[in-house]
Amino acid sequence: MLAKLYETYKNCHNNHLKVAVSKLEEPAEKRWEKTVEALYMRAADPAFVAPLVNKQEAYGDLLASFRNMRWALIEFKIEEKACSSERDKYLRTNPKKYNGNAERSKIKESYELEMFESFINEIESAQAAQAQQNNPEGSVSREPHFLVFGPPKSQNLTSFKDLAAKRYWGAWATEEQPWTQKSLKDVPVDVAKIPELSAVYEEFVCYAGCVKLAKSGVFSVKEGEDGKGSSLQDLSVVIGLSSEGVEIVTTMENFLAAQQLEAENLLKNEALPPPPSGHSRKF
Repeated sequence: MLAKLYETYKNCHNNHLKVAVSKLEEPAEKRWEKTVEALYMRAADPAFVAPLVNKQEAYGDLLASFRNMRWALIEFKIEEKACSSERDKYLRTNPKKYNGNAERSKIKESYELEMFESFINEIESAQAAQAQQNNPEGSVSREPHFLVFGPPKSQNLTSFKDLAAKRYWGAWATEEQPWTQKSLKDVPVDVAKIPELSAVYEEFVCYAGCVKLAKSGVFSVKEGEDGKGSSLQDLSVVIGLSSEGVEIVTTMENFLAAQQLEAENLLKNEALPPPPSGHSRKF
């Protein structure tokens, strides 16, 4: 049964990507966020992705695992000015988020506010440190979270080179916000460098859990025996991609096990002595 369900899922997803890509040739005013997402994924060639829908969207639009075994959350926007819509996702920047829902937990709301403000404080400190180091793109130790967007609607979006990106936390979070005197700046990054600016899995898990807490007041990180984040409890499906489309659908648990096995094999191969001259190494 699961095999048939997965096959249907794969077919639907591939058709969805085809529709998004087909819109690249349409007038710019008909562009939509999935067009930007499809174009990025075709060119960036992530090893695995987890599209985030419904409650999982509290993390972001897409979780990507790149071939360098680094992870990132990516938000896709039609154009740069649409990045300000991120304010709608947080209670601190959108006081009407719950529209007076009496059933909404006040404790969860307090967690959202506290976590968001912590992000602002930490990101401001990181930006100040990077300014002193003359490191405009930031380092790998910064948040593994990015905004990817197309050019203004007045311009055509036809290739990966038309895309731009910046660090997730920026001006949208503090501009015209009466609750804070802090000011975050937009930090542009080369869209092609997102894989190398992303995080190793353990760091990514901790970051993604903090984002979800800031958006929903919900705790989602399962801690390992060492007290560090080991997994995201509500992410269960990962999709393997190639240039041809969806190749595999698996559980997060199986995916991580495969990642670990691949890493161990790489270490073993690196430890092997070089083959004798004139011979090739067989694996």
